[in-house]
Amino acid sequence: MPDSIRCIGELTTVSGYPQCSGQWEVVFQPPPFDPSQLDPVLLSQAFGAGFVLVATSFVVTLGARIFLNFLKSL
Repeated sequence: MPDSIRCIGELTTVSGYPQCSGQWEVVFQPPPFDPSQLDPVLLSQAFGAGFVLVATSFVVTLGARIFLNFLKSL
């Protein structure tokens, strides 16, 4: 991917052309995001951690609901 340039100093326009009072500097541009570069092992670990987090809160909430319903029935 091509790099970009930026002006170190004041940027002005003269006759439609940019003029820099300082120096032009080349700035690295990172490549765009590509999902094919993701590691399947890390993706499965992240998905598993998210699933465990949601499932744990669901089970705790369900257990509390069952317990409270049991107390109400007494």
